[in-house]
Formats: sequence, C-alpha cells, structure tokens
Amino acid sequence: MKKGWFIITVGIIIMLVLLSFLLKGTTHPSPDTRIILERHYKTYIAPPCFEQSDPEPTNFLDETSLEAAKAMNFAPHDACTEEMLQGEKEAWIISLLKNNGILSSKWDDW
Repeated sequence: MKKGWFIITVGIIIMLVLLSFLLKGTTHPSPDTRIILERHYKTYIAPPCFEQSDPEPTNFLDETSLEAAKAMNFAPHDACTEEMLQGEKEAWIISLLKNNGILSSKWDDW
C-alpha cells in the first residue's frame, strides 16, 4: 500500500515539474532596476537605449530605480526604453525564479 502512494506521489511531482516548463510566465524588471531620469522631459531611459535616445537627452540627468521613476509619474523616453522594459515570456518556473531574484535577468546588468 505504501509503495502505491509513493509511486502516485512521485508521478504527481514529475507531472508538476513538466507542467512548470510547458506553461508560460512573464518575467518583469524588478522595481529596483537602474534607469536614467531625463528631468527636462520628465522621462526615464533604459541604460542600453541612452546613446540612441530620441529626442537627445539634455544634461539634466539623474539615476534612480524604475519604481522611483514611476512614482514620480515619469514616462518612458522613447520606444527603445518601452521595448527594453517589456516583460519576457518564458517557462513558468524560469519566470518564477527570475522574478524572485534566484536567477539573473537581462535587467540585472544595468
């Protein structure tokens, strides 16, 4: 009897693990993701987009977190910034691990 419950339990665990790789989740940038504030335009710029920003950034710049920029009601500076900060679709388990800081995401290097 115990052997039957063990096999059922192991089977359920294996199915859950497989499902976690088949189902899709979205990884979002963390609230403390580093961004550049463009205070003249009241916008924020993703660091990889800074060089090709349009309109060109002024000298009235600052650095902060994504959460702080949104709290100040700053908008994305351009389409590049919007695109860089969009969530990534990936396996649910990978998304869960990245959203909780266990695995690194593309925004960690900024």
